[in-house]
Amino acid sequence: MDIIYKAIFSVTGVAVLSFLIQIGLRQIFDFSSYSKPLAKIIGFSIASIGAFIFITFYNELRQIPVHPDQISIENITTELSTKRHLWVSIPDGKWDCNNMAFDGRNTFAVLLSKSETVIVVASFDENKTCQELHELQPSGKLSKFVRREFAYTSNHINLSKYGPTAAMLSLCAYCGRQNSEMGVAMGIFFSVFGLFYDKLAMWNPSHNRNTAALPPQPRDSMS
Repeated sequence: MDIIYKAIFSVTGVAVLSFLIQIGLRQIFDFSSYSKPLAKIIGFSIASIGAFIFITFYNELRQIPVHPDQISIENITTELSTKRHLWVSIPDGKWDCNNMAFDGRNTFAVLLSKSETVIVVASFDENKTCQELHELQPSGKLSKFVRREFAYTSNHINLSKYGPTAAMLSLCAYCGRQNSEMGVAMGIFFSVFGLFYDKLAMWNPSHNRNTAALPPQPRDSMS
């Protein structure tokens, strides 16, 4: 049933997003098709955003190995001390099944080291039971908590029950190379789209139809 729900959700999401993008592009085209300099400015802005997205995700992709590194939870803080994030697979640790939370179809669960000095909050994009957690080896994008993410997670998981000196980390179990590859592709798309935007805007068929010269009307003859 999870596969069916995911398929329905994905198809619905793509349909709604495509509809909104179509409306948005139509409004932008209609607005900028009256001025070529304006179309060039908008195109340059879109291309710049695309280049920023491309560079960001490309640099991230370069740092992610083809396969996740197997790292013991006891050594995670050492490995992460010199990097912003890692793509890892954690073969050990114990799940705190008394500290799980669900937000829609997302699951938040806590993986502890034996001494409970390392706390890894794993997030999944599907519902997970405690038994399912014990049967899997979590892998994904591991990073340190930033303040905003820590505050958000604290609304779902009780982090105050652990020691104040415990190292708290975040594991996105549905993140990896695929997300970065999609980001690179999206950056390329927006960059190319922005470079040719002014030509597309000037070619706008709806504007051409609206500004086409009307045929001359016959004058009323005076009797």
